[in-house]
Amino acid sequence: KPIYAARANVWIEVPKEGGGNPGPTWSSELLGSSAIDLLRSDLVLAEAVREQRLYLHSKSPQDAAVLAGFGLKAGFRPGTYRLEVDKTGRNFTLSSKHGTVTQRGTVGDSVGGSLGFAWLPPPAALTAGRTVEFAVASLYEAAQELLENLEVRSGRDRSFIRIELRGPDPAVVTATVNAMAERLVEVAADLKRQKLTALTGILGEQLQQA
Repeated sequence: KPIYAARANVWIEVPKEGGGNPGPTWSSELLGSSAIDLLRSDLVLAEAVREQRLYLHSKSPQDAAVLAGFGLKAGFRPGTYRLEVDKTGRNFTLSSKHGTVTQRGTVGDSVGGSLGFAWLPPPAALTAGRTVEFAVASLYEAAQELLENLEVRSGRDRSFIRIELRGPDPAVVTATVNAMAERLVEVAADLKRQKLTALTGILGEQLQQA
């Protein structure tokens, strides 16, 4: 099976050598020295996992329509599950890996609410006798799996960092890399704003004292 690679380059603003003192509120080094660590942090990884639903795995590609609207609430319960529709096509049963029934309901109802799932399968996809097997991993486990397949490195002058992800699905790896790059820029900008606000407050207090 082919393996696809998606890549993104993020430009990092770093102070130039010999450029003089940029001032006490200079904050570009926040990215220059820590961008890779920030990219590998939960602030970026966990959000990408949640946005791209990398915590969800199904055994059959044909189940994509059923799982299309699958989401998570706070305090969800990871595990392996099976959703079965009866022969009439009206009722369903959700059970765990060991066969313990966690929910019985009518097609068209929300599924897995007590397990922390935000999931309302399309009734048209739950045909009579349909069985859907899927696994839900914790955000931490999914983030670690993403990190294992992720390659991040900086350029020689630290002006760029390169993000590369490999996988069997080109759409998934591309969307994941884009999500991580966008999240990195968003979090870094927020951290820089917080740092500037704190430094401005400190300088203001020093000025009043002087």
